[in-house]
Amino acid sequence: MNPSVFLIGAGAAGSSLLVALKQAGYRPTGVFDVLRDRALELGRQLGCPGLAGSPELLARSREADIVIVATPDADIERVARLAVSCEASHEHQVWLHLAGARDESALDALKGHVQGTAACHPACAFPHGRISPIPKGTCFGLTGDEAALRVARGLVAALDGVPVEVPAESRARYHAAAVMASNLVVALLFAAKDVLHGLGVEANDAERLVLALGQSALERVAELGLREGLSGPVSRGDAQTIETHLDSLGQEGARALYLELSRAALPLAAQQDGFDEKKVAALRRALLM
Repeated sequence: MNPSVFLIGAGAAGSSLLVALKQAGYRPTGVFDVLRDRALELGRQLGCPGLAGSPELLARSREADIVIVATPDADIERVARLAVSCEASHEHQVWLHLAGARDESALDALKGHVQGTAACHPACAFPHGRISPIPKGTCFGLTGDEAALRVARGLVAALDGVPVEVPAESRARYHAAAVMASNLVVALLFAAKDVLHGLGVEANDAERLVLALGQSALERVAELGLREGLSGPVSRGDAQTIETHLDSLGQEGARALYLELSRAALPLAAQQDGFDEKKVAALRRALLM
């Protein structure tokens, strides 16, 4: 029989993961959330109890093989302490949390009460207020003891994901990289849209342009890899165009973004065939390095 799962925290990430796990054959036994309607709705969708309100209801998590804590990072330790006080765990369980920046020590209160604990962070974008599919090939940042890691690897395999083991001391740095690759890409596209809108392009057209262009860049990178997928003036060694861009942006915040990201692109561009020291020197001058 496939493992059973209890979810604590029915936000976007936890809800999306539990739906995906049910589709993969896992058995949801309950959902607990501070928001009653959210817990009831997810429970209704999955055919399991939706629980809210009294912390004593956490005791229902004893019925599951795996408990997933998908609360805000700051609440994970409190949930673990509540679970101990409510006798909501047993020695054969594995507890996982989804926080990117925290290691398994956030669940330390459960040590001696459960079989194992781990961090299991899905490196996937989860927009607020909705359930999103978890695509095949999604990476999961794992940190924990071996008993919990075995269970977490099985969970990732069931979702056709990729386990990426992260040292405990590096979780914050790992999560910073994840934010750069996801949330801050969205912020960058918004900044580009703002530049276009500021010069008179209608807002919907500006958004359509930056989204289509961003998607085309990601598709190229997916096909060719980061080095070969880089395009634009830095990849060509076109210092003159860069200087023109910087002049056009004046002292706007977008200028600082353009400078920093172009500087970050330079080492990648320098790896391309035919990119000589003369080009590097010209770009360094244009980028005020």
